[in-house]
Parts: sequence; structure tokens; C-alpha cells
Amino acid sequence: DTLDMYHYAGVVDIANVIGSMTEVVKGRFGGIYEGKPKAWFKTVSDLGDPCFLKEDVETMMLRLPICALVEGLKAWKSGEYYKKFLAWREVFGKDPQKAKQ
Repeated sequence: DTLDMYHYAGVVDIANVIGSMTEVVKGRFGGIYEGKPKAWFKTVSDLGDPCFLKEDVETMMLRLPICALVEGLKAWKSGEYYKKFLAWREVFGKDPQKAKQ
């Protein structure tokens, strides 16, 4: 029914969002930091930066997970997944910040 489809779509969305966030260090085809060191990104302004415009395999393999990460973070915020996560954590999880205290 419609409610089941709504929940299924939410699960698929959050899986994609979380999957994109895991590609920073170790991705399917190499992590973002495997492509370029963390310090290199301090000079990058945004996705329109000239460093991403080069048409070669190395740049494409770096550009794809970065775009996925940016879009994943946008979905995390606009889809209110963080709010859903907090509600879930309230019921099933523990706040890691409070656990340290």
C-alpha cells in the first residue's frame, strides 16, 4: 500500500545517503581521500572548482563520490533524515555525547 511504499522509499533514500558518506575514506572504487590527500581539499572552493573540470579517469573517479557526498548531505538535511535519526536514537539508541560524560 501507499504507506509501505513511503517507508520503503525512505529506507532506500537513507541507505544511499549513508552510503555516500562512507566514501570519504574508503569507497567502492577508492575513497575520496585515497584519490587526493585531505590537505589538497583546503584549496577547493566548490564542485565548480577548475580542478574538477579535467576530463580524465582520475578526476572522474574523484568527482563522482564527491558529488554523491554533496548530494547525500543535501538529502540528509532536506529530507529531515537527521530528525528521523534523532527520533530513532531516542527510542533505540544512546546519545554518544552523554555516554562520554
